[in-house]
Amino acid sequence: MSKIPLGIIGGIVFGGMSIVFLATCVPTPTVTPPPTATSAPTSAPLPTAMTASPTPHSRILIPDLPPTATQADAGAEIYRLVCQDCHGNHGQGLTPEWRAQWAPEDQNCWQSKCHSLDHPPDGFTLPRYVPPIMGPGTLAQFRTVLDLYNFIHINMPWQNPGNLQDAEYWQLTAFLAREHHLTLGDLPLDENRAKNLLLSP
Repeated sequence: MSKIPLGIIGGIVFGGMSIVFLATCVPTPTVTPPPTATSAPTSAPLPTAMTASPTPHSRILIPDLPPTATQADAGAEIYRLVCQDCHGNHGQGLTPEWRAQWAPEDQNCWQSKCHSLDHPPDGFTLPRYVPPIMGPGTLAQFRTVLDLYNFIHINMPWQNPGNLQDAEYWQLTAFLAREHHLTLGDLPLDENRAKNLLLSP
């Protein structure tokens, strides 16, 4: 059955908008497809996640990156390890096409004893709609990059908000900003820079 893990050890629901975590249930896709649009509208209301509880130590094991790696490069790894299972390998959302790449027994995330209401004690209920977060208009509800950072920091990961380090949230934000064609330059993204970078006009 399909389960998405709970506490991060190696591996975000945004905007109408979630991962290895402590329980094992990450599907292993075998093919990288082109981005696929979800059937639900990107303007769906933001879901209400759980209460954030920052953790003092990182639980993400990121592979060694080259010395020239940027903040966004590190964010790409965090996305792959933490966000991709729900938001898709191209940020397309939890589409049927994306789930079809998983093992057959993992494709129905909402089956009994998985991420349905009767999930195991260490699990969580997964929303039926996990929106796309990459592509035109997908982050239109965020005016600035700082708005995006604040949302991610408070609400993500879906099942354990606030579980990443501040630096990791900035790395993830930098990656998403880059994927939306913002030029970040050589300086790391922080609050002062992020508030002046527009995601939406």
